[in-house]
Amino acid sequence: ISESHGMGFRALEPVAAAMVVAFCTATPPLAEFSDVGSEACDASGSCNGLQALCDDSFWAFGAKATTAQEALDLFAAGCRMEMDSCRQAGNEPVWLFQCARQGLLATDADASKTRLAWNLLKRAASAAARAAWEQRRPHLQEHVPCRRPANSSQLKRRFDGELLDLELTSGRVCHNGVCPEDACGLTVLDGVIPKQEIEDLLEHAKSIEEKLREHPDVNAQSKRKQKIDIDLHLSAQRGQPAGHILFVYVLEKLRRLVALAAGVPLTWVH
Repeated sequence: ISESHGMGFRALEPVAAAMVVAFCTATPPLAEFSDVGSEACDASGSCNGLQALCDDSFWAFGAKATTAQEALDLFAAGCRMEMDSCRQAGNEPVWLFQCARQGLLATDADASKTRLAWNLLKRAASAAARAAWEQRRPHLQEHVPCRRPANSSQLKRRFDGELLDLELTSGRVCHNGVCPEDACGLTVLDGVIPKQEIEDLLEHAKSIEEKLREHPDVNAQSKRKQKIDIDLHLSAQRGQPAGHILFVYVLEKLRRLVALAAGVPLTWVH
């Protein structure tokens, strides 16, 4: 994530070819909405002018449910406002993420509430990714020759640089996927990560970097001399809870976009 509001990464499918996917944010109208999706919900969480917030009644309904979908159905059925608007809110990434964040930050959250909040976050990520994939025309699509690890048995317990250092061969393994074996490429989508999310993530990363550079331990001393990569571990350990929740949400959204672009199951994207 950079000041230029762009994001790019390479994803090696566990048993498939290497592919590159880049996601960039659009510039002009991002201030109007805080996520990709229906314009019925704005950045404040108001849907069609209706402020259907996650109040105590929502979490009371959630306590009776076993899934996020059941909790949202119970909420819509017992909504004190317009049922259609409350039902629509349950499909909007803006509202779902705000609701999930509220539940995860609650001081009185028990295991049931926390589980429901995480499921809402993943539902928000799915809705945002699906909307971005369906509504945003690719800014750039370029096909490249497919390359896959020559020895698939070497993939286990390897990450990042270790994966990229593996010997590759032509082709693509797509067992149980829906991807054609000869289709790999670069896809660039605009407007995937809203400007406000990027600014909040940058602030989150900067606050962690400042803490690390001030810390007296040996690892921190070495980090002071080099660029610091903020991963989930550092985010959870050193960052503020709200920033970490946003970090997880954005990663979950991008995981789902990679799966959609590659035509592979979500479990293949790590």
